[in-house]
Amino acid sequence: MANSTAHVKPALHCFDSLSDLRAEIGVAIDCVSRDALREFELSLWRQEMLCARIKRAVGSERFPGDGEEAQQRVHQMCIALKDQSEIYSAVIRQCSQSRAILSDLCHLYGNARGQSTSTNSSPLCCEA
Repeated sequence: MANSTAHVKPALHCFDSLSDLRAEIGVAIDCVSRDALREFELSLWRQEMLCARIKRAVGSERFPGDGEEAQQRVHQMCIALKDQSEIYSAVIRQCSQSRAILSDLCHLYGNARGQSTSTNSSPLCCEA
């Protein structure tokens, strides 16, 4: 029983790290939607740290007893992470498409004003 208890805490720590990663992806999605680049960069760093922690934990952890319940919880969290990652990917893809559209509009606006595209891109995009 003591051996089983020794493995419960690390397994829960792994689950907590997966849960923290899921929450951090939510933070990143919010940062992208608000165009908060500095906060997004910080969130990316936290995601990297959480992924490294999870990678270390998964490689060294054993689930208590037969581990079925713990494995099921981790599996459910992985499914939730996958779903949230798909949302994250869609938000990033949409952001990239929006940026390309904005850049094209800036070039068109600059051309309509009679400016060369090399001189108007950055100031017009910043204005927009």
